[in-house]
Amino acid sequence: MNEVTSTTATWIANSILAITLLIATYTDLREGKVYNKLTFPCIISGFLLNTLFGGWGGSWQSLCGVGVSLIVAVALAVCVGPAFGGGDLKLIAAVGALRGPEFVLWTVLFTALAGGVLVWVPLIRQRIVGYTLRNLVWNVYRKHVLQEDVSFAEGSLGGKQPFAVAILAGAVLACARLAF
Repeated sequence: MNEVTSTTATWIANSILAITLLIATYTDLREGKVYNKLTFPCIISGFLLNTLFGGWGGSWQSLCGVGVSLIVAVALAVCVGPAFGGGDLKLIAAVGALRGPEFVLWTVLFTALAGGVLVWVPLIRQRIVGYTLRNLVWNVYRKHVLQEDVSFAEGSLGGKQPFAVAILAGAVLACARLAF
């Protein structure tokens, strides 16, 4: 693939990714969902775009990007549990299909950092930081010391966090890090 084709493919992939992430963020904020009718076409377009511009190597890059996303999904399922939604995982797979494994790894790293910061916003706005920290410590104590079957989030007042916002921030930071 020559430099012009490579630049064109990158701009098209970034445009599709930007539109998808903005729509996903909007629907996650408004409705608490990232829809399959958004993520699956994005995954398919990532495979098609990379195959069109990169041949079998492009297909392999998309496949590796989705594969890395699945590995990250398994790791998150083990670490975080059900707090990370299926729509969020498919959105990260779409990032991988469009931009490949290196980009998706940087996106996931920056998403984790952004998510760690963004999770405090509703807690501070609702003035429940102290309650939330006490509740978390109490639930950890109950689970690990008292051996009770309890979720870490039991009794939480914070509600579900729209994680597409963090994924959007992670992708923007990954673009800046890799300079497109």
